[in-house]
Amino acid sequence: MANIGFISLGCAKNQVDCERMMFRVQEAGYTVNEGIVGSDVVVINTCGFIDSAKSEAIDYILSTAALKAEGQVGKILVTGCLSQRYQGDILQEMPEVDGILGTGSYTKIVPAIEQLLSGHKVVDFGSIDAPEEEIGRVVTTPEHFSYIKIAEGCNNRCAFCIIPYLRGKYRSRQLDDVLYEARVLAANGTKELIVVAQDTSRYGTDFPEHKRLLPELLRELCKIDGLHWIRVHYVYPDEIDDELIDVIASEPKIVKYLDIPIQHCNDKILSTMHRRGDKKLIEELFAKLRARIPGLVIRTSLIAGLPGEGEEEFQELCQFLGGDLFSLNAHGHDGGTLADIAEDGFALFFQRLFHDGIGGVFLLDLLFRQLNDPEICKGHQPLLILGHTLCKIFRVQLADTNQVDILHDSFLFSG
Repeated sequence: MANIGFISLGCAKNQVDCERMMFRVQEAGYTVNEGIVGSDVVVINTCGFIDSAKSEAIDYILSTAALKAEGQVGKILVTGCLSQRYQGDILQEMPEVDGILGTGSYTKIVPAIEQLLSGHKVVDFGSIDAPEEEIGRVVTTPEHFSYIKIAEGCNNRCAFCIIPYLRGKYRSRQLDDVLYEARVLAANGTKELIVVAQDTSRYGTDFPEHKRLLPELLRELCKIDGLHWIRVHYVYPDEIDDELIDVIASEPKIVKYLDIPIQHCNDKILSTMHRRGDKKLIEELFAKLRARIPGLVIRTSLIAGLPGEGEEEFQELCQFLGGDLFSLNAHGHDGGTLADIAEDGFALFFQRLFHDGIGGVFLLDLLFRQLNDPEICKGHQPLLILGHTLCKIFRVQLADTNQVDILHDSFLFSG
């Protein structure tokens, strides 16, 4: 049987999709290579959300194509968000690619490989709104932790985000299927289970009962022997209710950490973003969370530079934050959305802030305006760093962009 190599890029949810493809490939009798050299087919599972992710995916495709030209690999199959977003453009602009699968077709990985090995091109874009198919996984994280994806797609349709067009409408997995997978992961050594979806707090609301089922799911996950920690990612402010807060506060296995993207605090900008809720909701929610879950760590996402944001709205956001810089990583904006037309341009960076004002730690993803400064042309990217009373500008020299982890590009200070 043929040897199949995999490259997985992007978020944890994309990584889970790649693990499912690997399972299907092994189930069909193929060998999954640890590397890609010597592979008869190389599957590149891509991200297409932000500019740096798109560039990374293209670089991997081109470097794999170079290996193909040298005879070190065979066919190239591109899957994931980049292929869904650009579809025919990939085959047209990169003729070295032999096939593409959209995000709705990754479960067809085995037929696609069979076609490629038979000398045929593959182009398959299935429905991105179809129910999630239950598939085993070849877990690629270190043994002590695993991701578990509880839903696919997103219904929020924020003005700055292209995910609903790449991943479809929100579709929850059945609770029993999620619990079965969690038990298998625990039996195989997983100690920390990280619960992911585009919006975990919406879990279950697409079922006929339209009920939020995340609290029930978390209670059941806590009953599984072998799991020591359960961490929840991507809960939205307006979906966090008292039942969810009580479960997180009362269950010792649940890590006192929440990823809550708020994006902004100004009511006008939140409305422009098509975000539900307002500044008052955010402030009241954070106060409630701090009061009822002692020691809670909150990670959030913020955007500045959206069309319609003036200096007053931007300064309101700065004052809302406060805190001292801990560390940061550079990103780039996603493009293809309302945010993409901002005149000032954007620079996205990851930073951690200690926010003493409300007694907790914030881990923040920030999207800040790129300044029209000639120094940018010299390879430096200005980043705004928030302090208690002012924003200070540092020059940041991006490090080797090939040396990246799943989440962030790295950088070095340069003066």
